[in-house]
Amino acid sequence: MTALWSEPALQLIDVRDGHDHLTLLLGGINIPLRELPQRLAETVAGVETVVYCKSGVRSLKALHAISAAVGEGRCRSLTGGIDAYVAAGCLERLRCAEVGQ
Repeated sequence: MTALWSEPALQLIDVRDGHDHLTLLLGGINIPLRELPQRLAETVAGVETVVYCKSGVRSLKALHAISAAVGEGRCRSLTGGIDAYVAAGCLERLRCAEVGQ
């Protein structure tokens, strides 16, 4: 019998730089946009993916890079980034990272 949750239902990728990544987190893994071409193997092809950044600009660039590498349709960019998430009143859902994580 196969486990129902053998792979993640949703993968989050934060494409902000490390210092920005340590402020507010939605979760997932941190792959700064400048490192994405070399680290594409860390993304899971075939898994629904959401990339995010502060305002949505870098995540849109990441979306295009991931889609070109693994195919379109499985990756989305968080429109407006964390700024829009906070503006929508979802700040309490974000985690503040502790230094050293």
